[in-house]
Amino acid sequence: MKRVFAAVAAMALCQSVVQAKAVGFDGSQWIWTWPDAGSNDTLNHDMGLVYFRTALDLPADVKPAQAEVFLTADNLFALYVNGQYVGRSEADPNKWNAPKRFDVTGLVKAGPNLVAIEAANTAPGPAGLLLKMVVRLGDGREIVLASDDAWRCSEQAGKNWQAAAFDDKPWRKAYVVGRYGASPWGNFTKDLSVLPTAKPSTKPPQPLTWARPAQGGRGRPAPVVKEVPAPDDFAWPEGVVFLGDDCSLYRDLGHTNTSWDSLGVTIFNARNSRSYPEHDLPAPMKMGRKLLALRPARPGVKPMVLLDAGKGTIGSPSVSFDGKSVYVSMAAEGDAFFHIYRVPADGGKPVQLTRGPFHDIDPVELADGRIAFTSTRIGSFEEYHNPPSRSLFAMNVDGGEIRAITTTFIFDNEPEVMRDGRILFVRSDNFFDRGKVETLLHAVHPDGTEGYTEFGLDMGPEYGGRLRAFYCGSPAPMNDGRVAFLTNQGVTVAHPGVPQHDQMHMRIDAGDVAATPDNRLLVTTARVKKVELTHRGKPRTVNRFNYEKIAILDPDSRDGAVVVLHDAQDGIHSPVFLGPRARPPLLASKVDRSQVDQPGATGFLFCQNARYTKQTTAGWPHVRAMRVLAGKGLTARSSHAYIVHAGSEVIELGTVPLAPDGSFFVEVPADTAIAFQAVDAEGRSELNEMSWIFVRPGEHRGCLGCHQTRHAAPPLPNGPVQAMTVPPVRLLGKGRPHRFRGNNAAVTGLMEMQWDRYREVASINRHSQTVQSLATGRDEVNQLVAELKHKDPAIRLSACQRLAIFRERLAAPALAPVLKDDDREVRLHAAFALAACGTRESLPPLLAALNDSDPLVAQAAATAVENLTGSSQPFDTFAPAERRKAQADAWAATIASAGWDKIEQQLVARLADTDRDVVRRAAVALGHVGADAARKALRDYVARERANNPYPEWRKGHRGDGARFNSLSPANPRTLQAAVRSLGYLADAQAVPMLGETIAANSDNDKGNLFLAEACAEALGRIHTPQAEDALIQSLTGLKDYFYYVGWYGDHGALFACHASPVHYFIAESLDLLASTRARSIVPHLIRSMPTDPDRALLLVSDDCETIVGRVIRRCGAEAAVVDTCLALLGDAGAKSTQDIEDAVRKTYAAWAGHPGPEIRAAQVLSAVCRDRSYEPRIRAALDRYNAQPPTDLVRAFGGGGLPRQLPTRNWVCFFLARTLGTLGEVASVDSLLAVLTRNGPELSNGSPEPDSPAVLFLHNELTPCYRASAAYALGRIGDRRAVGVLLRVVGDLQNALDTRFAAAQALVAIADPACVAEVRKLAEGYPEVSTRRMLLRLCSGQE
Repeated sequence: MKRVFAAVAAMALCQSVVQAKAVGFDGSQWIWTWPDAGSNDTLNHDMGLVYFRTALDLPADVKPAQAEVFLTADNLFALYVNGQYVGRSEADPNKWNAPKRFDVTGLVKAGPNLVAIEAANTAPGPAGLLLKMVVRLGDGREIVLASDDAWRCSEQAGKNWQAAAFDDKPWRKAYVVGRYGASPWGNFTKDLSVLPTAKPSTKPPQPLTWARPAQGGRGRPAPVVKEVPAPDDFAWPEGVVFLGDDCSLYRDLGHTNTSWDSLGVTIFNARNSRSYPEHDLPAPMKMGRKLLALRPARPGVKPMVLLDAGKGTIGSPSVSFDGKSVYVSMAAEGDAFFHIYRVPADGGKPVQLTRGPFHDIDPVELADGRIAFTSTRIGSFEEYHNPPSRSLFAMNVDGGEIRAITTTFIFDNEPEVMRDGRILFVRSDNFFDRGKVETLLHAVHPDGTEGYTEFGLDMGPEYGGRLRAFYCGSPAPMNDGRVAFLTNQGVTVAHPGVPQHDQMHMRIDAGDVAATPDNRLLVTTARVKKVELTHRGKPRTVNRFNYEKIAILDPDSRDGAVVVLHDAQDGIHSPVFLGPRARPPLLASKVDRSQVDQPGATGFLFCQNARYTKQTTAGWPHVRAMRVLAGKGLTARSSHAYIVHAGSEVIELGTVPLAPDGSFFVEVPADTAIAFQAVDAEGRSELNEMSWIFVRPGEHRGCLGCHQTRHAAPPLPNGPVQAMTVPPVRLLGKGRPHRFRGNNAAVTGLMEMQWDRYREVASINRHSQTVQSLATGRDEVNQLVAELKHKDPAIRLSACQRLAIFRERLAAPALAPVLKDDDREVRLHAAFALAACGTRESLPPLLAALNDSDPLVAQAAATAVENLTGSSQPFDTFAPAERRKAQADAWAATIASAGWDKIEQQLVARLADTDRDVVRRAAVALGHVGADAARKALRDYVARERANNPYPEWRKGHRGDGARFNSLSPANPRTLQAAVRSLGYLADAQAVPMLGETIAANSDNDKGNLFLAEACAEALGRIHTPQAEDALIQSLTGLKDYFYYVGWYGDHGALFACHASPVHYFIAESLDLLASTRARSIVPHLIRSMPTDPDRALLLVSDDCETIVGRVIRRCGAEAAVVDTCLALLGDAGAKSTQDIEDAVRKTYAAWAGHPGPEIRAAQVLSAVCRDRSYEPRIRAALDRYNAQPPTDLVRAFGGGGLPRQLPTRNWVCFFLARTLGTLGEVASVDSLLAVLTRNGPELSNGSPEPDSPAVLFLHNELTPCYRASAAYALGRIGDRRAVGVLLRVVGDLQNALDTRFAAAQALVAIADPACVAEVRKLAEGYPEVSTRRMLLRLCSGQE
């Protein structure tokens, strides 16, 4: 529980006088005990006491000069420091918005300290504790303790619970209710330093007691709880439509051991309302069987049935502006998919507007008469739980001309038209799998341009708990320009874009909200019933919300009352005003329609100053550039489970240097998810953007700085924004860009380190570009070096990018001439590659590049010179040419006059600096230009620092989703890693024993420093001696299986089986780099180092971990033994198994999405290892055998514990066998692969799940993976044109699953048969699914 804090600011101290400065609750989080399991409400808690504890470690050698605690609780608290009672809150429980300030200087000591708090929630409702503690040390440093999930809590105190010796290990970590400023508390104070200071109490502590508060207290706007009769002159609305016979998919209150339990992980709507932080299902948030109308809308009027769906399902009604039509999404009886219908407002036959195997929901009329709606026809799978993605589309009033408005591969839902003509909708802002999972209200123009977040969660600059942290839904634009929407607490009303503290929050248990033309609100209200159930063997009482009333709420009235319009005495929801409304203004389109979906369409993004940021704890001293990433939604789903933590495929578009003023300007692919990373000179991440952003064809978008809100005002520039004075850097992802798994198996855990981990350890194509089965990492570098002379500048550019990831010094001589390439972007990336790969010999060409005609190329060269030498000179790349030349000449003269010996001595001396940023820069530079003195100094530094392991203590309070730190934390490993890696770059053979010993000393998966161990493994691979090879082999034998190590990095326990352990990966990669041939003894260890696939993205090719392991196994001569063993497990009677290999293949680990059996694992290992084409007939025979088997009979239901255990063996085995045949590339495989496509019916031929069931997130009843997709893709890799006809039919038949159709389109692009281009173009013109249409257009445009 001990916590170590970094000094975050320096204070000026003058003897005993401390200069005061403003203190706020920024960075603090409201915490409380965890809500009941299965609760729909994570904010409201029962009345009662909760006890909190945390430890604060102060430096042992510096006396604290001042210590203050700023504290409040909703509702009461008592504070203890080091076991001494300090004080308590006011007796009034409604004074939560009046925090207290305590001077605890006399109670705090150097070394370990303990803070304990007793807190009370005095009435059922919101509860939380909020703390900021500031300790100013005698040496000027300031240490801050904030309330967060590292605190421990319990509802039972225990004897002497305030004392440091008390054992709080059985206590739970605190639950983060929300960051400071979150609803319902808001921002209630700006400067805590102005509060009166209280000294520690000299009286004994008194128990926290309270009286029940009167209704409407708690210091916030009164809850809207009362219903009042309508006055005689009450203005009733003209009419209302709504849905009755409620059949919505609500989260179960108890476990049933059926598929309905899946709702506990796929939807999270608070109190059964339309407010949610996550909604995976491609169905309306609420559904009913009947569409009803009240006209006139008066109490006592019997509703008219406009549409009775029978056993079908209706959702998301909206009304046209003229009031004559009602639009709904409906899955008609017998139809497995939701489609858009238009229903006459006076009754009559509905008209179907959309068709196809897509879910089309949430229709709304736009100002120009077109219909906007949400649809799965974007053609991808979302990156968190992997259901179908949902984007916004628009169509003509007759259902024609369907075009995408947004192109997210997450979810866009519930579009509504704002008064200014824009479209407001609920965007699920998930990012990098579990990096962030939340919703917000986003707005775009009807053409999809100018997207802005109008309402969302501003958690501040620090990463915090971002898993379902913000609830919103049911957006209701009002006629006066305001917007009403649901939160987890009720209804919020505000003008778009205003900060949360300026919004009006009304506490009402509303299920829906909609606006009337006179700016009042239609809400549904519930009858709440207490339900007794048993959860995990214990009785529990929960609230069941049944919405039965439609009421009218005036947000501007002072009485906080609702008038009931209709009481159905049964489940109803989704009320909408029925009548004519003012039509919003038309907004002109800015998008060139001819460029939409075309492969070459681009847009533009700029930033005025990336360093203008609230995120001050990132590694800004090291940031030199912005890396630009593109996210691609997956088109194949792995497990048949309801949740698959799949992530996305991330494409590295390139890197742009920051101009001296912090600006950058890039041209990027349009309609593509884009994200930015602030990186150091070697491409290591220091800060990550946490949202995907999009730009439409030709659109220009910009921002002020990193993590700045839209309310911030930019600083006045000294002149024009520098990056905007030159053409944008074109980063289009052409050539062969680096690709990797976009995952983060820990919610915001170790953010920057996780990004680097997945970029390298989970890469897809860094080690798979060579076709030679015995290629090594050095062979790959040599191939990239050859590509530097390719005629296509896109290939030259991607070669530079990829060489920068390898960081191999042997590439430096070939990169130097590329600094004079004709292409500006190639020159720029050559300079960045030399920053990562350069040596002493790289300095002259880099110094010459300081005079490049393009200032951004010169900026990249300056970055490289600085990184290689560890020093910089005044250099303004945007200065006039003569002045820039003089500065460049001065820099070159300084380096020349110093000489390499002196430069090395200066860098060595910096290793003793107390500033670890200085040490890190010196260690990095020594790895580029050092010699013997550097080797010895780095060895000494590593030997001295390697025992400094902060992680055993740090991990006590930072596990799982709480495993995070910023650059200032003692847990930041970058400096020691840099020193270790530099020993490898310098090929220091004398360091081998120390590196091997260090891995062994840190092999414990709980107490070791795995960051250090993985850096040692990297270094050993670059030393390239037999002793280094021995050390790596010995190190792997000393490790447990990969499964036991990934949790150290914060991975969720559900995903331990899914992702590679970095230390295992780097050992295998290093063995590959040094062309190891002596790894036979560790083949079982290598096999067990490969993760399993069910709970991650399923790729149609092997990823780099599989590629590396396969190469090392082949090179040591074990390919035959492994292949034969796998074939034996797959039923090959002629195959002979090797026992230790079979044992390794059989050893697999379970994830939430399933546990692979030995046949599945054998097929996966076979696909990674087998490259000997003589095995093709036997592998083909295995595919024929499994393809002939009947389909696996499994039910998509959650079993004991809520998790599926069994996987469909036939699907998985056929998938991997087809992958293997595609890799081998033998024409003899074509007939068997075609048979997989033709002898098995389309996936939808077996039907699709009922749309009103939890299984609606599956588009077909066929279990996944869709192995026919793997067969189609394999045909593309083989390249035989005999497959073209079948592939065209597969793409054209929408009864085939998305997985299969998209893979067939990819195969057509790979085969590139010119005879089929006309047919493909015709198919693409009217193709209803965006992703597949885009792939077909690539063939038409000649792109591979």
